[in-house]
Amino acid sequence: MKFIGMLGVFLVIGALVVGARSFADFSEPAVDTLEPGDCFSLDNLPDELDRVQRRSCLRSDVANVIGWVDFSDYDEYLPVRDFNGILPNWCSRLYEEDTGGFSSMNRSVGWLIPTEEAWDAGERRALCYWTA
Repeated sequence: MKFIGMLGVFLVIGALVVGARSFADFSEPAVDTLEPGDCFSLDNLPDELDRVQRRSCLRSDVANVIGWVDFSDYDEYLPVRDFNGILPNWCSRLYEEDTGGFSSMNRSVGWLIPTEEAWDAGERRALCYWTA
């Protein structure tokens, strides 16, 4: 697995069902550069990734970035089950803040977590997103 500086590699993990900016479809930014309001494709995501395909937020088949959860208080890498135990609550809170709690349809909240290798390289954040 190659790293460029502090570029993190993320595991694709989790989803929880809970009650815009447009970008070119060919842009492939590093995961750790995404910000709330960015959107990316969930099509064919590998188990580990360091780049995503940026998509227009007007599309219905995209993940909408809602924020990052900081795990810098943890020295040791967390088991995936621990991330999956913590992130549903945090990502749901970020979703409610992002949408004002309003949802006219069910949405799925998901997250990307750093791999252990990325954690050892200093990445201590998990990315939260929602999908329609």
